[in-house]
Amino acid sequence: MSKTFSPKLVLLLIPILIGLIYSQSTDYNYLINYDDDVLIFNNQYVLNLNMESLVGMFTNFIEGLYHPITTLSWALDWKIGGGDPFVFHLTNILFHIMNSFLVYFFVRKINSNTFLPIIAALLFAVHPMSVENVAWLSSRKDLCYAFFFLLGLIVYAKRSHQESSILNYGLSLVFFLLALFSKSAAVTFPIVLLIIDYYQDRKLSFKTVLEKVPFFALSLLFGIINIKAQQSIDFIQSMQEYSIFERISMVSYSILFYPLKSLLPLEQSAKYFYPLHGQLEWIYFAAPFALMAVVAAIFFLGRKNKLLIFSSLFYLVNILLIVKIIPTGNDIVNERYAYIANIGLFLLIGQFIVTLSTKINAKKVGPMIGGISFILLSFYSIKAYNRVEVWESSEKLWTNVIFNYPKKAIPYNERGQALYLNNNYDAAFLDLNKALEINPSLDLAYTNRGNIYLNRNEAQKALEDYNKALEFKGADALILANRGMANANLGNIEAALSDFDESLKLDSLNAEAYNGRAIAKAQMENYEGAIVDFSKSLEIKPNQHSVYKNRALAHFYLKEYEKGIADMDRTQELEPMEDRKYVIYKGRQLTNIGAFDYALKHFDDAIKANPKNAEALYYRADVKLGMKDTQGAIEDYLKVIEIVPQNASAHNNLANVYWSIGDKAKACLSWQTATGLGSKAAANALESKCD
Repeated sequence: MSKTFSPKLVLLLIPILIGLIYSQSTDYNYLINYDDDVLIFNNQYVLNLNMESLVGMFTNFIEGLYHPITTLSWALDWKIGGGDPFVFHLTNILFHIMNSFLVYFFVRKINSNTFLPIIAALLFAVHPMSVENVAWLSSRKDLCYAFFFLLGLIVYAKRSHQESSILNYGLSLVFFLLALFSKSAAVTFPIVLLIIDYYQDRKLSFKTVLEKVPFFALSLLFGIINIKAQQSIDFIQSMQEYSIFERISMVSYSILFYPLKSLLPLEQSAKYFYPLHGQLEWIYFAAPFALMAVVAAIFFLGRKNKLLIFSSLFYLVNILLIVKIIPTGNDIVNERYAYIANIGLFLLIGQFIVTLSTKINAKKVGPMIGGISFILLSFYSIKAYNRVEVWESSEKLWTNVIFNYPKKAIPYNERGQALYLNNNYDAAFLDLNKALEINPSLDLAYTNRGNIYLNRNEAQKALEDYNKALEFKGADALILANRGMANANLGNIEAALSDFDESLKLDSLNAEAYNGRAIAKAQMENYEGAIVDFSKSLEIKPNQHSVYKNRALAHFYLKEYEKGIADMDRTQELEPMEDRKYVIYKGRQLTNIGAFDYALKHFDDAIKANPKNAEALYYRADVKLGMKDTQGAIEDYLKVIEIVPQNASAHNNLANVYWSIGDKAKACLSWQTATGLGSKAAANALESKCD
């Protein structure tokens, strides 16, 4: 067999197939309203990697989650690529490749069959249920914890035959801890160790139990941490409206969903919503009985098939924590949760293929296994490749969810929000109206529609929507901050400040509330207070282009020009405009606030770099007029006209300057030229002031 089959050669298929399936994702951007925003590109720990942020990763929850190692991996990606999503996607792909190899080594460590490790690893590599884990950047936590989880299992499986290996025991404990710091789902690790002991006929003794105590202690600790993290944002949902049997039915359905969906991955969705109370379909009520039948069959067949028991237990243990016995969020199942658990399923599929091939043709078992595996891998690979496209953008993702759940309000709201964030207000408005048509009490849709009204300068309508959102949601920090902005735009400054204060009482880390309160304070000419709040907003969420821009203006009003210029330059770093345009924009801002010395130096530098920069010359003339340097302004306008003779505005402005110093002849001549170039203002001046 070894002469005709080379596992090492077949293993080369892993990076090749993964590359073919997932390379398209390296061109994708972040998903702007599906966790990538709060976990990655608006996460201060990711954006500013230093000792302080490193400590913060390990001592704080982020949006009800605790996964500091995963956050650190994002921070390193940001540091390497400057926020380029390509780097993040590439890292996800590399993690998946490494994990696929680790699946091979793990299975080979516990099973002597030549083909089984290869089949399991290849299925793991190409399966479409793993697309969410790889193509979605925020699912890095699953990839990261799986990496350390599998390393720990490999080291432990190796140790089981080397009782005296303290090093391997220590390594398995270290890898387990790293897995826990990557995602709390790793708490199943010690139970999997017991399953490995069972499969490898390791006798249960005081020693084998005692050595697991540190693992179970860590599982308990991180389990408590995870519950506290989710409670910190009320992520754990109440199930009081469901009967006991309905809850049992939904849990049973969840346990069976993953293997069935994995075997036949059709109609995949990023969301699978809870059924409404009283509207559970028959499949939910049948699930407990089907589950009991499956369990009975496994135990009956497992009497002579230890791998069946091991694989089933491996699957069950790793799926139990994610079937939402403790309900979280608004979805009953998530495809990404099967990432580790499916290894058990792939072992069963591999065993089935090997057994079937042996029965069909024992003499040519290798080619038979290859043929069956090829068909299955081709099917899964094509499904995975097509599935990756769904994760290209938030709009595509939620469109797919709408396809699967056309009568649910949430996906319309989410797509509407994504469209709004991409400035496609008209399309967003249609989606949000549809969401409210389906569910008239959906506070999220009122909030998002209010945001659109606010951006359209329809503050009164925005205020009405925010009031509706608060009516259905109750006091909420984000909605109050948004209503504060609407009140500020309507001139209700006291009401606005009250909203912002209430918002910050509910959430002292609400960057939007600090920014809004700063704007309200600036409207009251309290620029010192505004700067304090702008700075606090930036401390919480560092890379806010508009906040730097507003703080720059506040500094300018206080004549703190150096600080204002520094903030302006920071806005250019965050959202670069063309250098030529930025030169003009910055100079005009300085001119408008009366910082003539700074504006003059700015334009002088630009003109020195390019003496024929007509725009810079034109606006430098404005600066000189502000400084009462009439002759200097005339010289600049003349240079502009020399470079661009058809510039009607320059001729008209030059005429105005001539008129201001009493040179009527030159003024009228310049107005005449400007009129010929189409200037209506010049034509009016020529008619009223010149004979």
